[in-house]
Amino acid sequence: MTIFLAVLSIGLAIWVLVLLLDTRRIRRELVHINQTDTNAKVTATLAVHRPLVQEINTTLDMTRQLLRTRQQEDARVRALMTNLVHDIKTPLAIAAGYNQLVQKNAAAADQTRTQKVADSLATVSHYVDTLMNFSLLQETTQGLTLQPVNVTDLLGRLLLTYYDTFTAKQLMPDIQLAPALTMRTDERLLSRVFQNLIGNILAYGVGQPTITGERAAAGTIQFTFANAVAQPIPDVQALLQRFATAQQTAHSSGLGLNIMQTLVQRLGGTASVAQSTSRRFVVQLTFPAELAVKVPGSSKSARSPAKQ
Repeated sequence: MTIFLAVLSIGLAIWVLVLLLDTRRIRRELVHINQTDTNAKVTATLAVHRPLVQEINTTLDMTRQLLRTRQQEDARVRALMTNLVHDIKTPLAIAAGYNQLVQKNAAAADQTRTQKVADSLATVSHYVDTLMNFSLLQETTQGLTLQPVNVTDLLGRLLLTYYDTFTAKQLMPDIQLAPALTMRTDERLLSRVFQNLIGNILAYGVGQPTITGERAAAGTIQFTFANAVAQPIPDVQALLQRFATAQQTAHSSGLGLNIMQTLVQRLGGTASVAQSTSRRFVVQLTFPAELAVKVPGSSKSARSPAKQ
């Protein structure tokens, strides 16, 4: 009897030890799943643990499905906000341009009304720009849709939508774009980059801005946006930092150039800023040769139709 009890005790002790070791293994697997981005599940080696492991795996599946659904909903909301802001921004810029034209020809009695319209449009534009900047910050984490894009045509079409605003501000740009500059890129994000830089010229530029696009050394594609500024910029490179601006005003969030640089890097290019001795602020975008797409008959340089 004593021997039987001893054997039974040893057997129970071994069984408890096996249970503890398997429980520790299950805990390690759960820790790994919680700390890493994985679709792994918990495994069961003992029959006594299988019901528990099944419930754990069911909970993991439900949690992952809820997370995927939430991420998809967040992505749809971000895309909706970005597209909505973009759809508002273009007609808003056109309205501001027309109002400035009306102001020039308005009678003295109407100047107060047109100025109130201008102030209201500027306020709305400020908040729209802020929304666009924050939505662009979200877009930098999204996947890219890469395809051949005629960037000459893309930039030319964008510039035409701002024609009235350039005219109203007397900032008619000198546009020189090589024909059929084509590269593999995400058209939506590249459009955001160009809109950002055009908006920067309209907000801070004086005199005649210059916008060029060309095939540079070693097959790279370069775009340059240059405009004179009213006051020298003490530290040009600091403008690429988030929340840094050349004019610390209520109508400047300090996100524009930082977001522009982030988007360009996301697209595989580089962005640099400089200030010439003639007080011209210059932004240059460079995209590597491997992104370029050769188009027959596109070797000649030409002025953009927008300039004609």
